[in-house]
Amino acid sequence: MTYNIRSFNHVSSGLSNKELHDSILSFWLKKDVDILCIQEYSSKSHALYAPLKEMQTKLDARKYYFESYYAPGIEYLGGVAIFTKWD
Repeated sequence: MTYNIRSFNHVSSGLSNKELHDSILSFWLKKDVDILCIQEYSSKSHALYAPLKEMQTKLDARKYYFESYYAPGIEYLGGVAIFTKWD
C-alpha cells in the first residue's frame, strides 16, 4: 500500500496532530498490509526518527527505510518511509 500523508497536515483536517496520526495509523492497522510506503513524511522536530520507530513497532514491521531531503529555507526535513514485514 502507498499512502500520501501530506505531512500529517492537521490544519486542513481539523484534527490535532495526535488525533490525525492515530486515525491514519488505525486505518493502516485495519488494512494489515505487508509493505507500506508513506509519502511526504516530515518533521520540524529534532526527534524525526522517534515516530518512525513507533510506527514500525505498531505496524509489526521488521524493517523500515527512510529517504529524506532537507529544505533549509523553511527548516523542513521530509521524505518517503517504507515499512515491511519481510526480511
